[in-house]
Amino acid sequence: MIALIGKDNESVFANTLIADRIYFSRIGEDKKQVFTSDLEAIEDVISIIQAMGRFLSGETLTGVSSDGRLLVSDLGKEISSLLEHDSFALRQALEGARRHPYLSVMEKLSDAYRDYDVFDWARGCRAAGLQALEEYVRLDIQRECSADVLRNSARSVVRGVRKNYASLDALLSELSAKEKCLNAVSVDLRYIHEGFHGCGEKHSAESVKKDLDMLLKFIDNSFPESISGYFWRLEFGLSRRFYARVVFFVESSSVKSFFSYIKEQGSNEMLRVSRDCYLTVYDFLDGNDSPGDCIGSGALNIQRIKDKAAFFLSADEFMRVDFSRRRVFGKSGVRC
Repeated sequence: MIALIGKDNESVFANTLIADRIYFSRIGEDKKQVFTSDLEAIEDVISIIQAMGRFLSGETLTGVSSDGRLLVSDLGKEISSLLEHDSFALRQALEGARRHPYLSVMEKLSDAYRDYDVFDWARGCRAAGLQALEEYVRLDIQRECSADVLRNSARSVVRGVRKNYASLDALLSELSAKEKCLNAVSVDLRYIHEGFHGCGEKHSAESVKKDLDMLLKFIDNSFPESISGYFWRLEFGLSRRFYARVVFFVESSSVKSFFSYIKEQGSNEMLRVSRDCYLTVYDFLDGNDSPGDCIGSGALNIQRIKDKAAFFLSADEFMRVDFSRRRVFGKSGVRC
């Protein structure tokens, strides 16, 4: 599986999460604010998780110079910058999502940073303030659980994502070995987030899953011989909140009629999904609203699909639908 946390892959990963996740933007020279809309990528969320990993491993926010003076360490400088994020807006934006465990450490640092009983620049130099902040938060982590528990939880998240990808990789390899020429077609179940209209949010992860099950049932009935397999995933976005994506592998001889079915007959009433749901259909590889290359035309296309699927699934390392311990990813078997 592609490793996405490494520095070499940060920009590549961030660029794949357009219109789905969260991003930060600098305001002025040193202020940062969370924008709660799906517009850009999440490079700074990666930075937060990496910085918290270093913090939990024991790296300190301060150090001592050769002449005994207390200095701010490299990690201290980075976390000082991250403390300018609007942590309250971040928590609101992620309501309904199961976040990376390390984001809770950032929350503790942010809360303590804004508590004058814990952290007050007026009491001493910047390094002394960071040292007091670190001591308070480390004790708080120790009281609640431990750094080891958080690290193990983070490893568990990664193992789960890799397990999902391994099963999907097996499905894709089996599909690529078939003699049939197949197209990868993505169908998204989208919802208008009612919060933007001041009416509150009407749909939930459970209702999206019901709509997804209904869609799969109607596709099975309408194209019983044309679908060789599929995989699906429940998604979480800031403006879209809960939605779903399913990728069908459709025989090329039927792919045009498949597109037409979704576009022309895929209304809520015809498919009997919820009234608030609307469907979008596009080629999984190039994003066009018409069929693209057949994945049976060469090994390159199937590898492109594997790479893109890896990026989608790996987003779950950072945040995913909080779905009462139920599955947020699934796939079919290969059909003859």
